[in-house]
Amino acid sequence: MLTYQRGFFCGDLSIRYPYHECTITVPMLLVCMLLLPMLFLGVVEIMRLCHNFRLRQYLRNTSLSLGCFSFGFIATYLSTELAKNVVRRLRPHFYMACRPQLNDGSTCDDPKNRNLFVEQYYCSNRNLSARQLRELYVSFPSAHSSLSFYAMLFLAFYLHAIWRGGRGVNRVLRHLLQFLFLSLAWFISLSRVADYWHHWSDVMAGAVMGIIYATLTAIYVGRFLSYYTSSSASSAISPHHHHHQQQQQQHHINKQSCLHQTSNKLKASLKHHQHVGSSTVSFQPSQQQQHTLSHEPTPPPQQQQQQQLKQQLYSDQISAASTLPGLSTTSTAAALDAVASLATTVTEEELVTLTSAREHLIASNESIWKSGTS
Repeated sequence: MLTYQRGFFCGDLSIRYPYHECTITVPMLLVCMLLLPMLFLGVVEIMRLCHNFRLRQYLRNTSLSLGCFSFGFIATYLSTELAKNVVRRLRPHFYMACRPQLNDGSTCDDPKNRNLFVEQYYCSNRNLSARQLRELYVSFPSAHSSLSFYAMLFLAFYLHAIWRGGRGVNRVLRHLLQFLFLSLAWFISLSRVADYWHHWSDVMAGAVMGIIYATLTAIYVGRFLSYYTSSSASSAISPHHHHHQQQQQQHHINKQSCLHQTSNKLKASLKHHQHVGSSTVSFQPSQQQQHTLSHEPTPPPQQQQQQQLKQQLYSDQISAASTLPGLSTTSTAAALDAVASLATTVTEEELVTLTSAREHLIASNESIWKSGTS
């Protein structure tokens, strides 16, 4: 047998536990933590598109989910194996499986070696294969614990991201599945301590590693807590929430379109009023537009000053129209009523145009009045 440099104390009781077969073997771990999660992701993606199934969308969502899961799984496995081969901690059943013997032919059972730290030894158990011999030195951290916690916590994050907005039974079922996932990971981790294949600190370190990798993968690789919150929340699992969001978006679009049309009509009426002069303006906002404009939010201070100036111009124009016989007071009031009702939508340049139009109207009507009196 080969001589290993990883030493131990002959009186260390933590490596003298009996040898037991694994409750969860490596093939069972791969089936539970690799194949079943992939199958679960594929089935859930079908459920999300069951009302409007499209093969291209299904393949895209499935490849994205499986790619994120596989990336984190491989990263967790490689990190665990790296730590195992660097630390090379002895398993709890190391002494019973290896039966180490010192180079001088003595063993740790000799009284003279009771408190001795042994570095040069070999395993006297000839029934161990090379793989079994290697397994005695890879106790820290637990691969079962790291991979199981990664896979199950990843699925819990995945469910939390795509299954949102549910109430009652749906919400309870979602949390129940998340609890079952984490319970399975906890059971697999505890079985490693119960079978004397890992120390409790090995299992704890593996669990922390799996939790960290699952969290980082869900946030930064899969973006489950940002991307899926906005886009995947509209899945088939919560159709009522998706329908409510569509109604709100459509209402906002209709409101913006109504305001845009009203503003265009106002600008057209202002240009017509500027060129025609004293002609009658027949623009009258509709009832829906008046209702929309009456619920507009309070403008900022700069727009409030502009609105006050426009109202002052409106009052001056009405006074001038009442004293000038050549100008129709009704037409002027109708035009300026449209301006006053939409004061918040007129820019500063249009205010200058309105002032110029006012001066032009006053000058035109004065000339008409003078020609009439002469």
